Amino acid sequence: AVTVSTFNLWCPEYRRVGDEGTRESSFPEMYWPRQERLLNLPVWRESDIVCCQEFWYASPDVFEMYVSSLRRRFKMHGLQRSGRRPDGLFIAIAHEWEVVHEEDLDFDDIAGRCAQVLHIRRGGRDGGGAAGAATEDTEDTLNPSNVQLAGTDADDECEVDGGAGCEDTETGPEVTELLVANVHLMFQHSDEVARVRLREMYKVLSALDRYKATLAAPPPTLICGDLNGPTGSVVAECLARYGWRDSYSESSGCDVFSEESCGWVSHLNHLGQAEGVDYIMVQSPSVPRRPAPDYTDFVIQEIAQALLDDGYEDPIAAWQRFSRMARDKVWDVQGIVEDDDSVDSEGFKRALRQLGFGAAPLTQREVDAVVASCDVDGNGSIDAAEWRVRFAAAVERLQGTVPLIQDQKDSRADLECVDS
Repeated sequence: AVTVSTFNLWCPEYRRVGDEGTRESSFPEMYWPRQERLLNLPVWRESDIVCCQEFWYASPDVFEMYVSSLRRRFKMHGLQRSGRRPDGLFIAIAHEWEVVHEEDLDFDDIAGRCAQVLHIRRGGRDGGGAAGAATEDTEDTLNPSNVQLAGTDADDECEVDGGAGCEDTETGPEVTELLVANVHLMFQHSDEVARVRLREMYKVLSALDRYKATLAAPPPTLICGDLNGPTGSVVAECLARYGWRDSYSESSGCDVFSEESCGWVSHLNHLGQAEGVDYIMVQSPSVPRRPAPDYTDFVIQEIAQALLDDGYEDPIAAWQRFSRMARDKVWDVQGIVEDDDSVDSEGFKRALRQLGFGAAPLTQREVDAVVASCDVDGNGSIDAAEWRVRFAAAVERLQGTVPLIQDQKDSRADLECVDS
């Protein structure tokens, strides 16, 4: 078996203390002891893989504290958020695992969020494992989400204190290979922001599928992290649609995506609200699933849905409407559009605003990426023929007619969540 954990470290530059403008980062006497308590949590002794969010990269001293404390048992990978933001992602992997591939994903969106994808393979043991180097037990100050995973032939579960994890069982097949994505999505400040969070998740899903396409036998895949949204959110629904299972729901029998959600709580957010937002999602390779569309396909799908809602089902009529909205003059929206008209990045942004994307806007880089993905002839804009192909494909996905795929047929590689 393998034990995986995830939790948000709560970056001191975001943690409010006292009045609204004061942050913990101004008080070493506060943040230093808290970081020490974090590093003494049992999760570092009991887990093979630990995914953290809001790691404080802007503090060289805290960075060195983590490296010096964890290097004996773990190798460490991380990714700082763009735009001079102080925090980022951090993954600690027991030394018995080797990293065979790493992909850093900068979402290039309004929130400056990111994800990190690692392909890891269990090699020779080098002192790691769930019974690796230990420190003295300390009082738990967080409730990390964690799960113990085993191959599907496992007969017995490990007995552990608190259900946090244990070493490999002798009865089940050893988990030897995984894809792991560490993710921190945008906080859902409003209902409209859900669209931004969905785009972020599609960037992760499409990156995973692109990499899997290069492998002869893709391994089981995990998405770990702070999804920053309530149970039953559109992101949770999205993951379920593409064949992802929630590890806690599966192992505990409590469906965290139900309206009641069994009272499940994983952390206290910056508004002081106790919520269940930290997930370890599992995708087994033999389970048939929908292929995730590319992020740019999802944006076209958003546009197609908006046009369908307005009654524009025909690709030609939808193109005429969209290209009218892309024009400079608002009064020209009702004008005549010829097939040789085209839409560049600036026009694309104008059309998005008129379609109601203003509360969940795309950045210039995101717009450029979508336009480039449609621009088959490379002239810098979208024409009617290019539009019709993408619009028709988006409608097909919305209707659910895309065939299912399997990463591999051998179910022995599948994962079972045996404890949480």
